[in-house]
Amino acid sequence: MSVWDAPCPPPTPPAISQSPPSPTHPAIIQPGSVPLASGVDAAVAVAEAAFALKAPEVAEANAAAVRHAAYAAVAAIDGVRGGADQRRFPVGVARVRRRRLQPDRLPLAPRAQLRTLTLGVRLDVIEARERGLSFPDILRTIDSSSFIDNLCKVWQRRNHYKSLATAGTRASRENGLGSDFGSIDARMYDWFLPLSRRGRKRIPFTISLLQEKARRLADELGVPNFKASRSWVQRWTQRHYLKSVVFHGAGGSVNLEEAEERMATIQGLLQDFEPENIFDMDETGLFCRCLPNRSFGPAKQRRAARGTKSTKAKEQVILVLACNATGSKKVPVAIIGKAALPLCFRRPGCASPLTYFSQRNSWMDGVVFKKWMYEVFLPFIRLHTTEKVALVVGNLASHDGISDDQLVLIAFPPNTTPVFQPLDAGAIAALKLRYKRRFLSAMVEHLDGLTSTTSVTRTTATLANSGRVSLLDVTRIIQDEWAKTIPESLARC
Repeated sequence: MSVWDAPCPPPTPPAISQSPPSPTHPAIIQPGSVPLASGVDAAVAVAEAAFALKAPEVAEANAAAVRHAAYAAVAAIDGVRGGADQRRFPVGVARVRRRRLQPDRLPLAPRAQLRTLTLGVRLDVIEARERGLSFPDILRTIDSSSFIDNLCKVWQRRNHYKSLATAGTRASRENGLGSDFGSIDARMYDWFLPLSRRGRKRIPFTISLLQEKARRLADELGVPNFKASRSWVQRWTQRHYLKSVVFHGAGGSVNLEEAEERMATIQGLLQDFEPENIFDMDETGLFCRCLPNRSFGPAKQRRAARGTKSTKAKEQVILVLACNATGSKKVPVAIIGKAALPLCFRRPGCASPLTYFSQRNSWMDGVVFKKWMYEVFLPFIRLHTTEKVALVVGNLASHDGISDDQLVLIAFPPNTTPVFQPLDAGAIAALKLRYKRRFLSAMVEHLDGLTSTTSVTRTTATLANSGRVSLLDVTRIIQDEWAKTIPESLARC
């Protein structure tokens, strides 16, 4: 007769000389005597108590196994009940109805998150095991998020991990499997390292470029059956902890060593001026009519989604910004466009609030720079001070040919604007971000109003009546947002 068919023995009262059993023992759990964390723990305790009454010897000798079996039984029962609820209720509301109609349903404990062990952690586990620590002790002291089975596998492969450490593999490496083409793997990394440290002369390393180099190395080393697949390159980058990044700006082209001498000279020249009299000027392009190229839509139509001309609008204007080092004096923004006189400025009462210059390509050339200097900057300076001021500009040929008794023109070193230009440190980006927010806000207002656009012409079209931005809207938004820019934010640049 098996253990499961044995009759249930009557409970034997403990002897008076013995110490009282623990109140958490499964065989003597009473309702309300032990606080339990959840319904799952309660069900597990009942299952353990029943098993202990049925087979006390087995329960005492295999307490841990009995507890695991009880948890598995509770999970299976919960799964069966959940499947029955799914058949009873329609899809989409089954979860809500189960919670309403079955408040006594036992919740499951959250599944533990798996985490890959790095080579350094694996070596620590091996060292702790060699010192005589048990796996439970290692689990508590070194990596509590892992499992004992994982630690046992690390111990079984200890020679492999030690060989990786001897070969100089990084301690932060997560993948310890290695590569089937070890010679190509090592040669690729030796080729990659010096090229990635070339600074401004560095080229972008893409998967296609790395595939081509891997194929050439395989031909040089005479390695057969090597295809340099995309997945092999991706695993190679994971083995060497390389991440794909997106390049921003042009700061990587700056040769800082060559610019140090010139920047020291500029700093010496600016020592003779007060911060109030040190001005900085920069130009920036603004795609004023370009809509975002991402949008939400029905999931079933995501394959058929297409852009419009508005998302690729290339109509650009140039904003000319200038302010002093303390941010207390902001020169009015000037704008450069292609049209000699845009249609939106021709209507009565719709003159541009900003100084507008026209140039065939919307660029800052020598002619426009002189106009800006004599029509915008110098009048602003003479209005606020009689002292000599310094104006720091980019190293462009169009910024030459200006002389004035109240002005000292200083140019940055060539190709260093992305690094040393103060306005590029965040002031321009913040202004564009606020313009975009105002632009999209006006678009939302237009969509909410559902205004008819049948009677709108190119001359009268604005954000308010057609949802199509005009240069008049651009100048008004930029003027408002530039005026709201606080001196502290400019001074921090």
